[in-house]
Amino acid sequence: MEPGSTVSIKAARTLLLALFAVTVYRAATQSITPPEAATYNRFVGPNLQEALALTTSNNHVLNTLLARISTSIFHLTDLSLRLPGLLGGALYFWAVFRLARRTFGNGPLFLAAVALLSLNPLVLDYLSMARGYGLALAFWMWALALMLEYLESNQIVSGRNLNLAGMCLGLSIAANLAFLVPAAALAATFSFQPAPNQSGRRFQDFWLPAFIAAFLILVIPANHADFATFNHGATSLRETLNSLTALSLYHGNPSGLPPWLAAAGRIGTAGLAIAAVTMAIRSRAQPGLPHLLAGTILVSFAGLELGHRILRIAFPLGRSGLYFIPVLTLAGLCLVQRIDRRAVEWAMLLASSVYLLQFNVNRYGEWPEYANARSVVKAIRRDAGRRPVRVGASQGLDEVLNYYRARYALGLWPPVQSGPGTGSFDYYALNHPDAGLVAARHLRVIWRDGSLTVAR
Repeated sequence: MEPGSTVSIKAARTLLLALFAVTVYRAATQSITPPEAATYNRFVGPNLQEALALTTSNNHVLNTLLARISTSIFHLTDLSLRLPGLLGGALYFWAVFRLARRTFGNGPLFLAAVALLSLNPLVLDYLSMARGYGLALAFWMWALALMLEYLESNQIVSGRNLNLAGMCLGLSIAANLAFLVPAAALAATFSFQPAPNQSGRRFQDFWLPAFIAAFLILVIPANHADFATFNHGATSLRETLNSLTALSLYHGNPSGLPPWLAAAGRIGTAGLAIAAVTMAIRSRAQPGLPHLLAGTILVSFAGLELGHRILRIAFPLGRSGLYFIPVLTLAGLCLVQRIDRRAVEWAMLLASSVYLLQFNVNRYGEWPEYANARSVVKAIRRDAGRRPVRVGASQGLDEVLNYYRARYALGLWPPVQSGPGTGSFDYYALNHPDAGLVAARHLRVIWRDGSLTVAR
């Protein structure tokens, strides 16, 4: 790496600091989404014994434990519930800078790496949400960075980097079980890389810390897990890649992704995978980032395919395949670095503007209809005053309203019930598919936006 602080390095630091400020703002201001609300209602809000009684796929254990701590210290707010996600955001941005600086030095390719890895709208969503994906991605990236430093070191070092890398992989899995596949793929690839002039013992220094970190956090929840809830996802790798392309390049309207763009995403992914493996084979005498990425891509794809065919495990869908975004992005950047053409490097930097065009601070890509969910509670509270009311809500919206019932200490309200068409209520909180109840039951609308309706 070139010493000193260049314009590109200052620009990268400014970008990452600005993005972290944006994630804090989003965590404090954006409405809670159904999976975040379900996490609180089932695993954060109840007492520990009740929370541990049954673990579902919505329980991202490390995030849940940290959220229980943050909400008990700072009282329940949207921001305090999302503090673990913000920790993941800070760690991820730090890992991006460290990895890009080590691999690409400085200049346009370094800045392109920072921009492409940090501006992806799907990645940004989960760096502020009260979910485990951001934490898992951050720890996975730190494991990758530490492994790379270990492999590229020319002096005899202690097992410290291996210890930290192993712990990071274990914490990644503990933060979200969807990262078991990329963590195992990266660990397996790393274990077969030669490390000249190094004396680390990889089982004691790497594998053991990874196992212990994951085991200590997951052992109790795993004993009470409902594994049937973990098998939600895509039916094919094609669907996985389509969902990631839609949420990365058509974030504002992922369901409207043009077929040609979905096909381009799949073809580009296949081309990147083939090129990454070819590049790794040609430079096999010098272990480094291309080898780790190529192995992770191959082992992950193979593991997902075998898991689906043999164990009938679903493929990742959208957020559960989040790890493919930095892996494929880094693979593409390594190819550009090998080409060594400044014009191509500038083109990569310009490509990051595609993400900037989708930049927003008021909705999450997978849950856009809940951007104003907080306003639903406020509308009911404003209309009902202090009197107790019975609220029926559409599926998903009921979880959000029950969270805000706890958030605003609305103890006079009975728990919000799901299925507004199955009973009689004082107020109806409806999503778009249930909006027909307004006419069917002759209700009076008191608040409405493009997706949600409140009526009585």
